[in-house]
Amino acid sequence: MRPISVLGLAILTCVTTARAHDAWVEPEGPRYAVSYGHSDRSDPYEAKKIKKLVAYDAAGKVLQTTLVADGERLAAEPATKPAMLVLDFDNGFWCKVDGKSRNQPKTEIPGATDGSRSWKFGKTIVLWSGAASRPTGQKLELVPVADAAPRDGEALVVTVLYEGKPLAGAKVTLGGHDDDKPVVTGDDGKASVVVHRGRQMIGVSHSVPWDGPEADKLNMAANLLFVVR
Repeated sequence: MRPISVLGLAILTCVTTARAHDAWVEPEGPRYAVSYGHSDRSDPYEAKKIKKLVAYDAAGKVLQTTLVADGERLAAEPATKPAMLVLDFDNGFWCKVDGKSRNQPKTEIPGATDGSRSWKFGKTIVLWSGAASRPTGQKLELVPVADAAPRDGEALVVTVLYEGKPLAGAKVTLGGHDDDKPVVTGDDGKASVVVHRGRQMIGVSHSVPWDGPEADKLNMAANLLFVVR
């Protein structure tokens, strides 16, 4: 895998939008582009924020993957067509100064408020297989219960895991974090979401206190991307 730190991608220094950002791998084979932004738009980002990008085959075996520059994004080129790609994206520290968001710890800016550390976790299913229904070890992740592709209008059951354990009370959304009708997970961490034909992105967020002066909390967002045929 080619080191990602040497690829000169544009730096995102300030975001003022109220909508939560995601990081995901867009299934544009033979290249699979790492995207950051909203599900319908990708923004520039620093290459160093990509902490893990792994491609798996249908048996769950890790595929040899090359990372290349793709415009303002980074893209994975697996040796063979992958069944699934998994992304860990460290979006760094954020704070607010005069109502605007800054990608810095609040300890670096006098008067800064609302400090947070942001982590994004993406999982893209290209080919449904047994690999899709097995956890990958992400800190926050969405795991389908079945390994078969859902059909248009069917319910897909997913388990939300935080540090490998089912997360109760998590709000699972379809179509973005601003979804006003989320499905809440039960004690077993499971939620059922009805999917439809076309590109689907299921999302979930979770926050915990941050142990340090740089931020007040750790904000995590995970997504599951796939296409319903």
